[in-house]
Amino acid sequence: MKLLSREDTNAIKGVAILCVILSHLRLLHRGGFSVSLFLFLSGYGICYSVMKNGKSDYWMKRLSGVYLPYLIFTLFHIMLMLLSNSESLNASSVLISLLGLDFGQNIDNTMWYISFQFLFYFAFYFAVHVDKKAVRLLIMAAAMLFALWGGHSTLIWHDGTMAWAYSFDFPLGVLAAKLEQGMSEKIRFPRLTWRLLACALSFYIVMTYGKEENAIRAITYSTSCAYLVIFIIKLVRCRLKLKILSFIGRYSFGMYLNEMVIISFLEFHISSKVLLLILSIVLCVVVSMAFTKLVDSMKNTIFVRGKA
Repeated sequence: MKLLSREDTNAIKGVAILCVILSHLRLLHRGGFSVSLFLFLSGYGICYSVMKNGKSDYWMKRLSGVYLPYLIFTLFHIMLMLLSNSESLNASSVLISLLGLDFGQNIDNTMWYISFQFLFYFAFYFAVHVDKKAVRLLIMAAAMLFALWGGHSTLIWHDGTMAWAYSFDFPLGVLAAKLEQGMSEKIRFPRLTWRLLACALSFYIVMTYGKEENAIRAITYSTSCAYLVIFIIKLVRCRLKLKILSFIGRYSFGMYLNEMVIISFLEFHISSKVLLLILSIVLCVVVSMAFTKLVDSMKNTIFVRGKA
């Protein structure tokens, strides 16, 4: 039995993207744990997929599922900036943005996540092509160290992202999938285990809130918040259908791509925080649904017909 079902994963993504929106509206303090959630789920899902389906279409899935949607929305964003005669747009920022890089020059500073995630995509890809376990661990450790250095030095990802704080989340997702593979189908964690873990994490979060003055505390605080959300979803899914969160979670990546553009536009016209929050969520979902249909049609044209 999978640790996280598809419904669990979508519900967690729903929570994560809502926390991203709340954080960017300055209604949620220290909402960076949502990044930890996305990275953990990414590592878990990719590892589980490779173990189940193999690695033959590994890059096809990454490019069609992540980079293509990002590229399409970035082109749309660039066109909007051109129409508005934005002074921040230049050849360097356009090229860096189209490549999905950061260096403090991406036209949307929240898109640092794309290159950060691809770092671990490459590391995982090379790791699964190596037979020796020690070399696999070395590759993933090198990726984590590079993420720590690149985030802390602000050379790769701009200051303010705290990218270094999320260096362990993707590998932890991979580890969870690998541990699950080695467990017997008959082994199941009782609800009491999830409750105890949730209580322990809650206690730690309360005790360390506002005290993340060093890197270790910042990393453990973000990771603890993320895993608390996972444990809570595991606890309540039997009693609640979580249909709304799962629905939002299905469109979470598209929402992540468009939410800063939508929020920036709405903040300029709306002063009420409540109305701003409601409209931001609704518009993000609607735009993401339309955007997903557009991307799916392009995938069929580019990838499916390309195979034929």
